Amino acid sequence: MQDAQDMVERTLLIEREAERLLSTDSLPAVHLSYAALVDQTAVLDRVVAELAVAKEDVGVLELYQASQLFRNTANVVAQLRENLLQTEQAFARLPADLGGDPATAPTVDSQLKSLLLYRLQNAASTAAVEMIRTEFARAWPIRAGTDPRDPFALRIALINQRVALGRFHGQLSTQAEEMVAAARTRAEFFDGDYRAAVQQLAEASRREARWVLVLLAISLVFAWLVAGVFLGQHVLGRLRLVSRHLQQRGTAGTPLGMRVGGRDEIADMARAVDRFLADRAQLELRTAELFLTKEHLVEQGRVLEMIAVGAPLPDILDRLTRSIESQLDGIKGSILLLDPDGLHLHNGAGPNLPAAYMDAIEGVRIGPNVGSCGTAAYRAEAVITTDVQTDPLWADYRELAELHGLRSCWSAPILSQEGAVLGTFAMYSGTVRAPSAGEQKLVELATRIAGIAIERRRSEERIRHMAHHDELTGLPNRLLLNDRMALALAQADRTGRPMALLFLDLDGFKFINDSFGHLAGDAVLVAVAGRISHAIGAGDIVARLGGDEFVMVLTGLERAADAARVAQRILAALAPPVQFESRSLHIGASIGISVYPENGTDSELLLKHADLALYCAKQQGRNGYRYYADDMGRQARQHTELRSALEGALPGRQFELHYQPQVDLRTGRINSMEALIRWRHPDLGMVSPARFIPLAEETGLIVPIGEWVLRTACAQLKAWHKEGHAGLPVAVNLSAHQFRGHDVAQLVARVLRECDLPARFLELELTESALMLDTGAVLKSLLALKGMGTRLALDDFGTGYSSLSHLNGFPIDVIKIDKSFTLEVTRSKSTAAITRAIIVMAKALGMKTVAEGVETEDQLRFMAAHQCDSMQGYYYSRPLSVADMGALLAENRRIPLDLIGPGAAVDEESAQAI
Repeated sequence: MQDAQDMVERTLLIEREAERLLSTDSLPAVHLSYAALVDQTAVLDRVVAELAVAKEDVGVLELYQASQLFRNTANVVAQLRENLLQTEQAFARLPADLGGDPATAPTVDSQLKSLLLYRLQNAASTAAVEMIRTEFARAWPIRAGTDPRDPFALRIALINQRVALGRFHGQLSTQAEEMVAAARTRAEFFDGDYRAAVQQLAEASRREARWVLVLLAISLVFAWLVAGVFLGQHVLGRLRLVSRHLQQRGTAGTPLGMRVGGRDEIADMARAVDRFLADRAQLELRTAELFLTKEHLVEQGRVLEMIAVGAPLPDILDRLTRSIESQLDGIKGSILLLDPDGLHLHNGAGPNLPAAYMDAIEGVRIGPNVGSCGTAAYRAEAVITTDVQTDPLWADYRELAELHGLRSCWSAPILSQEGAVLGTFAMYSGTVRAPSAGEQKLVELATRIAGIAIERRRSEERIRHMAHHDELTGLPNRLLLNDRMALALAQADRTGRPMALLFLDLDGFKFINDSFGHLAGDAVLVAVAGRISHAIGAGDIVARLGGDEFVMVLTGLERAADAARVAQRILAALAPPVQFESRSLHIGASIGISVYPENGTDSELLLKHADLALYCAKQQGRNGYRYYADDMGRQARQHTELRSALEGALPGRQFELHYQPQVDLRTGRINSMEALIRWRHPDLGMVSPARFIPLAEETGLIVPIGEWVLRTACAQLKAWHKEGHAGLPVAVNLSAHQFRGHDVAQLVARVLRECDLPARFLELELTESALMLDTGAVLKSLLALKGMGTRLALDDFGTGYSSLSHLNGFPIDVIKIDKSFTLEVTRSKSTAAITRAIIVMAKALGMKTVAEGVETEDQLRFMAAHQCDSMQGYYYSRPLSVADMGALLAENRRIPLDLIGPGAAVDEESAQAI
């Protein structure tokens, strides 16, 4: 009873200590609380093990299983709690570290940083932190992960750690409560046994007291009779009478017998002797059975103790099987384990079965007719085969069983607490027979103990897996990657072979996540993880660091250049679209490569250099790879500086618009123009759109920049209309990012109203990626734009994933043939055929066509000959400033009609009106 009470008290102490661990706000308190939890659970485990052996109770082991699960969870919580407190302390030191306290450094910079830190303290998600990073990028030009004091990285780490801790917080509290409940249940059970035993002892004492009184009374009577000599005379007389009677009957040869007072006393005496001998034999048998039962319970207690102290699972199952076999004659036991796929059985224990037989059934697939064990696992119920040679379940295994002298088999499934099949326990006999009731009870006991041992081990493995693997993809996380990296570096030192680290980041993943939702993003990440795993070598490592970042560690390379071939395989594996619901999601990737030992001698430096190489790969156009080079640090700094400069470009009025005319191939005159943004930086000079447009899309600045372009172009067009160029339209590009979370139609309507410009003079150019967004939402926006009277053009057609049949579902007015087709149209027959087909099908769909990038007379003649409607390119004019475009409009220059064919004379009057 004292042990049971101690068990309850220990669980209550553990529960209180768990609450303290979850609520403490200091690192020393976390360490003390966790140490106390470890000590208390160790004492509890010892008490439980002693009770399991002393009480011979399997149920108490469930408390031990709960204790082990709690200990593993507490370990994870303590680590998470410690990391969280350290991150909180680092975040709290930021004002002093960064000089962001306006009271101590009253400058504009410190005020701005104070505002930044205040905003960060209230940011509750990583998305909110990234938005703040974008807003403050100019004041805080830090590339993520390059500065240990990076406040954005610290805040994101803080958010992620709180989310992870929250996942385990409730789990730890619940496990503590369940442990207390289990302890109380077993204590009540033991208390009931104790009271019953005391009551039985009292009953036995009362019975013995009564018998003592009876014996005392008999002794007194016997003494009195002896004293009176009556008993002696009576007994002697009776014996003499019996003797004479026996002599008479013996002489006459008649059966012996004696009846005195109507009773045959000799028969009575014989029966009494028989009963005495029978009772004595039964008592001896029962004594032997009790001795064996005691030995078996002691052996069972040893098995439970092995589970309690965390012995290896194969050792536990082997000991359990041997303990069952020792209680039976001619029986051989086996335990098979069902693998995680739920389809195959693997050897767990079979100490006395032939090794050849165990090898033959290793990995057998379960099914409705797969012997006793395979069928029991398939049906999730016991299967008894009394004769292997006649039972149809053994049709495929009869020869195997006969070869090893196995004639009957009784198998039962090992079930989890939820009823899931974990494996099977089986008994084999060399004779044809069914199991006795006692043998069936032993099977039930074995399956229960085996289930506890297997579940405990799987719980430990599950918690260990969660702590070291990514929950979504199942890949190793950063913690496990660090361990594997250490081993890989040691192997590279030992073998002298190079080792490569590949840092991969998905191109366009944010676009998919924002456009189609997180479920689509998760589907992409899972697919990418699987494809990368198949693309790398069997001994290589792939891990997910978070978001859309993956790291691969390549070992056993012959030379550093081999890493490039692996990178190419990965990019090829990611090329096919990922299917999600009814959509095909296209994804690319950029890869940075660092090599050991040339680019670093430790994992941190290799990872940093691979990250720099990744950045350069993205700058080169994405969907490619780069090896690390020493000058990449300078390129990363330039990128950070450019990003910071871009933040100030719009408020600093550094953007300007140039206009490139479009020419009607029937009249040879200007019929429209495209507004193109340019960035004139005071120090950097004219910055190419190829450099800053991707950066603007990456940072989200493309949305305010796009609004500025729209408003500026419409205002300028209105001015040209007033100068006499009435009827001239302008084309403005829209980014796919402007469709995400923004009402494009409302913006366009507001700008047209502010500029007093009719909608028919505005043409909006979209990229194919914009049409790959959520089709319903995009179509709704396009219909709204079309409804107000604007024209819609598809830019750079032929470079994306759409088709003319796909476009038929959108209200597109103009197809702009990409300049890559125009460049090859006079040099490649296949390109010429594709271009002709685009023009013909566009006309069939009622769409106009514009040829982009026309630079030569031959290209011009081709487009005109095949009835392309308009052209745009350097052959007529490069993009012009506002002043130069105004002069060109005033000049009213046209392309000679003999270059564009007889159709040029058509609609001459309307062309003059422009």
